[in-house]
Amino acid sequence: MLIYPVSLGVITSLYAATSSEAALEMDGEIIDEILSLPLLGALTVQLYFYLQAFPKDRSFVKGLVCAICCVILFDEIVDLDSYFDTFGPGFADISSLLKIRLTWIVGPLAAGLLGLASQTFYAHRIYILSGNRVLSSLVLVISLTSTTACVTLSVWISQVYSRCEVAEPPSLEK
Repeated sequence: MLIYPVSLGVITSLYAATSSEAALEMDGEIIDEILSLPLLGALTVQLYFYLQAFPKDRSFVKGLVCAICCVILFDEIVDLDSYFDTFGPGFADISSLLKIRLTWIVGPLAAGLLGLASQTFYAHRIYILSGNRVLSSLVLVISLTSTTACVTLSVWISQVYSRCEVAEPPSLEK
């Protein structure tokens, strides 16, 4: 049986015939979580440096930056909870790999909405600096296309996970 788990918007395939094969395939998920925590720390330091270096920025810009960082923090907390449930008490349990939890929010939906917010801001800056409506409109169209794809993928993930069944692994008892 072919199962499609999703983490951080990336779809990977996993053949879950036995728990050992599933455990081998999930090594990338563990490495992903180990690397994302230090990167979250680096983002927090960058936010602190931004707030210290540019105290006279408009409050809208500061609010946008802080809101994006808060969404990323929420995203990471939900992701960490999902990984703990999968690799903590649910380790080597194939059915725990299929629980959707909040994966559809963590992955593509949050990425699409954050991308839309930041790219819309950059399109506005491009228009202010260059006065070119065509270039800023192109950035907006690409951003909206990306966000639409992310929302569609989120809906697809929630539908696939709700219909997914797990085959029982072969028993070692004879």
